Amino acid sequence: MTIFVHVPDGRYVDYKVPILKLINYSCDDILNKELYFLIPFYLFNFESEFDKIETGEQEFVDSFKARYREIYDKLKERYEAGLIDARTHQKIIELSKKVIMALANNKYVVREEAEKIMGGQVLVTETETVYKAGQESGKEELDILYSWLKEQNRTDDILRAIGDKNLQNELLEEYKKSNC
Repeated sequence: MTIFVHVPDGRYVDYKVPILKLINYSCDDILNKELYFLIPFYLFNFESEFDKIETGEQEFVDSFKARYREIYDKLKERYEAGLIDARTHQKIIELSKKVIMALANNKYVVREEAEKIMGGQVLVTETETVYKAGQESGKEELDILYSWLKEQNRTDDILRAIGDKNLQNELLEEYKKSNC
C-alpha cells in the first residue's frame, strides 16, 4: 500500500507501507512463524459467516468450531510443551476474549461458541503460581517485620507502614541489616 502525505509547499511524499492480511495466514502459519499477536484477530476470518452461525446452520457452526478450536488447541500444546510461557498464553486468551466481545457483541451464538473453546479451560498458570508464592512470602516478611517493630516498641512505624509499600521496604531493609 502506498500512503501519500501532502507537504506544505504543495508537493507530496509517498511511502510504501507493508500490509499484513490475516486472511492470508493459516493457523499453522501463525503458529510456525510465531505471529502470536495475530491469534486474537483470527476471529475476523469468520466474520462473513457470523449470520449463518447465528441462525444455527450446522455446517457453518461445526466448521467455525473446528477451525477456531484448532488454533487454540495448538496454542495450548505450545504452552504445555514450554514453547510459550504462561503469561503469553494467558494474554492471548484475554485479548481474544476482548476481540470477541467487540466483533461479535450482538452475535450470541458466535460469542458463546468462541468462549467455550477459549474460556472453558481454567489453567493454573506459572504466573499465578509465582504471584501467589510472592504474596505468601511478602505476608510472612511483613509479619516478621511487624513483630520486630513491636519488640522495638515502634508502634508508630507499624501504623505508618500499613499501606505504604515504600516505607515497608525501607523498614524491611533496616530489619535485615540489624539481623545479619
